[in-house]
Amino acid sequence: MILQEIHGELGVVLWKSLRSVLIWAETGPGYRRDLFDADASYRRHADILAFVPVEDLSLREALADLLPMMGQGDPADAELVGSACGWVASWAKALQA
Repeated sequence: MILQEIHGELGVVLWKSLRSVLIWAETGPGYRRDLFDADASYRRHADILAFVPVEDLSLREALADLLPMMGQGDPADAELVGSACGWVASWAKALQA
């Protein structure tokens, strides 16, 4: 659905982010640490910088708030992940208006 509504690399970044959130959310907290390889968050951050328009600073920030979930260190804050997802959803809904 995302890729049908938002074309190009921005759609791909959003789709990958959604996929990562779903995988993270469906995995128990004790098993999340090794879900993503060590460079996953760095690659996603590079994609955000390259493909999310600078004018959409709030979208960039919300997607960046998801990066700790892909990290190998401290566990991500579930409340922050939820808040970021809510913001991205609101952003997408505004596109349809």
